[in-house]
Amino acid sequence: MFLHCVFCNFRENIFPKSRAYIFQELSLLSQRLDGVLSFDFGPNLDFEGKSQGYSDGFIIRFKDQYALEAYAQNPTHQNWASSYVDFAMALQMVLPSLIFAHLSVVGYHNYH
Repeated sequence: MFLHCVFCNFRENIFPKSRAYIFQELSLLSQRLDGVLSFDFGPNLDFEGKSQGYSDGFIIRFKDQYALEAYAQNPTHQNWASSYVDFAMALQMVLPSLIFAHLSVVGYHNYH
C-alpha cells in the first residue's frame, strides 16, 4: 500500500468553502481511478506547532506502487493538477505552497 500525502498552505482569506471545493474535486477524480482505496482531506490542526504553517492537506491511499504511478501519469489527473495551479493562483494561494510525501506502508493496522 502507498500513501500520497500532500500538504498545502492557503492564505487565511481563502475560506474553508473554497478549500473544500478543491479537495472535493480531487476526491471525485480519485474515485474514478483504479487502485485508489481512499481519499481523506482536512485542515491541519498542528497541535504541536511543527507543520511550518501548512493549513490543509490530503492523503490518497493506493493499493500498490503501480496504482500510484498510474495516478501520476493519468491525463485527467494531469489536467486537474494544471487547472488547480491556475485556480490556486487565482485565489492568491501562497506559493511555494505544497509539500509531497509518498509513503510505502509496510504495516497497516486498522484498530476499529
